[in-house]
Amino acid sequence: MLSRRTVVGTLMASSLTALAEARPLTFVLVPGAWHGGWAFERVGRLLEAQGHSVDAVTLPGLAERKGELDASIRLKSHIDDVRGRVERATTPVVLVGHSYAGMVVTPVAAALPARLARLVYLDAFIPTPGSSMLSLMKQAYSDKWRAKAKAVSQGLWVPPMLDAKAMGIGDPKDAALVDGRLTPHPMATLEDPVSFDEAALASVERRYVWCAKYPGFKRYADQARAKSWDVRELPAGHDAMWTHPEATAAALT
Repeated sequence: MLSRRTVVGTLMASSLTALAEARPLTFVLVPGAWHGGWAFERVGRLLEAQGHSVDAVTLPGLAERKGELDASIRLKSHIDDVRGRVERATTPVVLVGHSYAGMVVTPVAAALPARLARLVYLDAFIPTPGSSMLSLMKQAYSDKWRAKAKAVSQGLWVPPMLDAKAMGIGDPKDAALVDGRLTPHPMATLEDPVSFDEAALASVERRYVWCAKYPGFKRYADQARAKSWDVRELPAGHDAMWTHPEATAAALT
């Protein structure tokens, strides 16, 4: 039979746990190649309705920041931009990287593990130290991207290599909207190797959200499972944050 002290202690612990889980968080949402912060506008509204703060990032050289695109933008430019946002957050951060942005959020998390509540890869690359995004792709694909960038911009930027339909957006109006918002991506950010201390991530809670109707990132979901991460599956294509905002928001929280 439990003593009164044990019962009270258990109830207090449960209340504290519930309070911790209900705490407001800052979601720093980093989109993939060719996208801007607009890609998370539907998810962001849902998270804000739950009482959280949302920073939907537009990386240098993309979307409304496309005027900044020049040869000075490197992978480090994107990493430094996101790191500054995490440092400025006033509540614990859920750092989310979609697709290419796995290359960005990983070194930020390794540099600032104590500031994070969680690191989430949303259908994203999981880099190892010294890898670049193009080195993680199949050779035929990376060669095609390099050739396209050289042909259209002397290697400065690569135009969208996937359209909305390929990223799982079936609604014609949504597809037209997304295609109209995609912008060229700074090529150097895809070529630069990433540097971070893998051991620094040991204390970070990591989650992988796989968009199961887009097979390209299944291998990373499998890697995450092998490492005993929390793995979630969404019945969606690659741009789940646009087509399935409710399910995506739930998978991030």
